[in-house]
Amino acid sequence: MNKPVALSEVQLAEALSALNGWTLRRNELILEHETADFPAAIRLVNSVAVLAEEADHHPDIDIRWRSVTFALCTHSAGSRITELDTSMATKINSLISPEDGADVVTSKKRRVNERE
Repeated sequence: MNKPVALSEVQLAEALSALNGWTLRRNELILEHETADFPAAIRLVNSVAVLAEEADHHPDIDIRWRSVTFALCTHSAGSRITELDTSMATKINSLISPEDGADVVTSKKRRVNERE
């Protein structure tokens, strides 16, 4: 298998523009998603786990009550972002629907404003 190649800045900018809710933070693709409740967060993580196993490419996942954060980078490419990451981000987005009662949350500031 060929070693994954890091995306160029132009490729990364193009990928980010097509990835709803994803941001770039410290050389990782980041998605913060708030689900309707804790069981919904666990169901989402379980669904991502299945996709990750199939792709043999696993995001870092942080669960805080109903908020789930996914972080993607490719360690074998020097912890840079590759097509493996953008592909997995697209697959994760396909699991998130408006019907789950939540919106993609891209910043803590937005969360605070929504509670007011």
